[in-house]
Amino acid sequence: MKSIIRKYLSGNSSEEEKQNILNWMRKDGNLVDFQQEKVKWEMGAIREEMSLTSRESWNSLQNQLLQQTQQKLQRTLVYMRFFKYAAIILVLLSVSAAGFFAINNFSKSEKIITTIRAEKGQIANVVLPDSTEIWLNSGSILKYNNNFSLTNRDVELVGEAFFSVTKNKKLPMVVKGSKIEVKVLGTRFNVSAYPEDNLFNVTLEEGEIELMSSGSKNFSKFMSPGELASFDKKSNDLNIKTVNTDMYTSWKNGIINIYNLPLEEVIVKLSKRYNQKFEIDSELKSLRYTYVIKNEPLSEVLQIMETITPIKVSQEGDIIKLKYSEVRK
Repeated sequence: MKSIIRKYLSGNSSEEEKQNILNWMRKDGNLVDFQQEKVKWEMGAIREEMSLTSRESWNSLQNQLLQQTQQKLQRTLVYMRFFKYAAIILVLLSVSAAGFFAINNFSKSEKIITTIRAEKGQIANVVLPDSTEIWLNSGSILKYNNNFSLTNRDVELVGEAFFSVTKNKKLPMVVKGSKIEVKVLGTRFNVSAYPEDNLFNVTLEEGEIELMSSGSKNFSKFMSPGELASFDKKSNDLNIKTVNTDMYTSWKNGIINIYNLPLEEVIVKLSKRYNQKFEIDSELKSLRYTYVIKNEPLSEVLQIMETITPIKVSQEGDIIKLKYSEVRK
């Protein structure tokens, strides 16, 4: 297989050979083997005395080949499954074969950033090249580079994600978000790192993780299963407490647990879940709710809220407005 890969990288493969390589790369584990062989081949090519013209030609060829490879893999490895009742879409992606991604950075050094997005109103289920499984919540973004699972397992998260990390003692996974980084060997945990939220939350379901700070080498906190760590971005305070982890991780199964939350926080969850804009009267923000959302449509959820609290729901354009109602007081 080594000679076939090198022929492909050199740009000398026939169309049939290219298709065979693509089919082979789609199988579990083969993409990692391809990447490792590609790194060896590149190092050998770079060591050769190449003219400037040859070097530029080689880089151009590699960019073109890799883009074509990823585009073909992308078209065949994206699946969608719609929940029957909810305004949520679960998108199933296999990035182990370069599935649903966008190339944001492609230079002559062939540094590739893979970006995975869960659009608003969607939950994306992703399998990375190291077999780590990740669920991305609505409006979330995950990034990693082309050395992932080779020389690093670093990912950048904007939003919320649940991780089921494949164990690798030699190459820990590092999740970067805000000022806090999460270092893991193999475990299951949830990270909520929406930029608009003041709190950076990490919930550990099983295993052990280490919290580190990108701004301080001396900062290190270990978490145990069943704990929630909340980092305040403004005060830089870290609070760790024991919780029912289902309250913070059930979203990946399409379930939202709301327990004694003020309306202004409930609205944030509804906005992400249903991809809907809201406006609420200031006097309603402190109203508290406790209920569970499974596959109910938004209209049903709002109807229940109208029944149990003094609010009136109306819609103007694409905005749903919640106003105080004397009748329901």
